[in-house]
Amino acid sequence: RRGLQYLLAKNALRIAIALPLIGLVLSIATNPDRKLSDILLRNSIYFYLLLLVAVALGLVFRRRLSEWIDRKFFRETYNQEKILRELTDDVKKLDSISEMSKRVTERVNAALHAEQIYLFYREEGQRDLSLSYTSGGTSHEMRIPEEFQLLRFMELQGSAQDFPFSPKVNLPDSEKKWLADLGAQLIVPLTGTDLRLAGLLIVGQKRSEVPYTSGDRELLETLAGQIAIVYENVRLKQRVDQDRKQKHEVLSRVAGQNLNLLKECPRCGLCFDITALACTHDGADLILS
Repeated sequence: RRGLQYLLAKNALRIAIALPLIGLVLSIATNPDRKLSDILLRNSIYFYLLLLVAVALGLVFRRRLSEWIDRKFFRETYNQEKILRELTDDVKKLDSISEMSKRVTERVNAALHAEQIYLFYREEGQRDLSLSYTSGGTSHEMRIPEEFQLLRFMELQGSAQDFPFSPKVNLPDSEKKWLADLGAQLIVPLTGTDLRLAGLLIVGQKRSEVPYTSGDRELLETLAGQIAIVYENVRLKQRVDQDRKQKHEVLSRVAGQNLNLLKECPRCGLCFDITALACTHDGADLILS
């Protein structure tokens, strides 16, 4: 009954926009002996002005009215999309993996009401995926070993996958059991700009037991892409900070030893001593070799 009311409301909106034109067509159909000019000129100029205004308003406000009807009849779905889209924008502003993981997990849970949510990512210098945050409050360390064929499979697919997998997916039974024990129902890869797998977002069944829709998958894939970009930016920032720290430590150690360190031009490769600041050939700033 709710679905029928929704269809009637959507069609009523379309009919309201086309109603003046329908009236004109009916006038022509019911008066086959009259000339078209007589039918058109029978109405006053105010009628046609009103007709134009009605059509214009219908076209201008059609999208807003349609969204209002969608929100009225499908409030939960609308709220889910709103939460996930806002989260996608928020993630772009974050620069901490721990903060991002917590924010993502909490907001995805608020939107989809999943029984479990796990966010795994690859730490700097580590081959395995580490559990960054979970909605279930798991305190013990959890990892996805690099040897898991699941990682190669998800990297190859590059899109959200339903679990249990189809029989054609040839993964070890131990890995399938591990996913089943987590309560996984949807697995979303976090793929970086280099198309390498940076992490996994594993989402359990909705508490409403409603299957995940194509819209849910699309929004989660978009969100996963933003998470991967933030993850890459954080790692790049950490590497730059580490390089800067190492450079400072090296220079502080040799400062009082009268050592002439080698500097190099990053463009042409010419070498200079420590006193030079720029390349005499192309003017580029010199870097420590």
